[in-house]
Amino acid sequence: MLAYHSAIAKPYLKMPHHTFSTGSEAVAVYGQPLLAQRNTLITIREVEGDREELPYGDQVLIAIKDVDYVATPVKGGFSYVIKKDIFSKTWEETAEPGIYRKKAICKVIPIPEGDMIVLNTLEGQIITSYPDYIAIGVDDEVYPNRHNWVKDNLIFL
Repeated sequence: MLAYHSAIAKPYLKMPHHTFSTGSEAVAVYGQPLLAQRNTLITIREVEGDREELPYGDQVLIAIKDVDYVATPVKGGFSYVIKKDIFSKTWEETAEPGIYRKKAICKVIPIPEGDMIVLNTLEGQIITSYPDYIAIGVDDEVYPNRHNWVKDNLIFL
């Protein structure tokens, strides 16, 4: 099932597009990613029940018990799903218990105007487009970052 990340209307389905399952595939098309440090803090919690649906803009994210955490930005915003194994590699607890900061460097590729991208994320397929970004995770996984989120949460190096 495809989830639409940005406010993409059906006419955009006719735009040129690429499908990426890995960051390496995106780099082969668009070149090296921009590097950034994340400046937001989060809290995490266990999934409620065996499976939890989280509203995320115009889509729903699915969190699975024992596989995922639910992450929530300390200063507000949408909660999202993060794989436990990836969380342990990329986040660290701050001096304040239960508050985490990302220690890994973020890698993002701006999507060129006119391109529609299908990302095969760890949670399923998501369609995104300009002015959003393709984020590349620590295990070469891909996921979308909204333009406004990047502006508000990343400091480019």
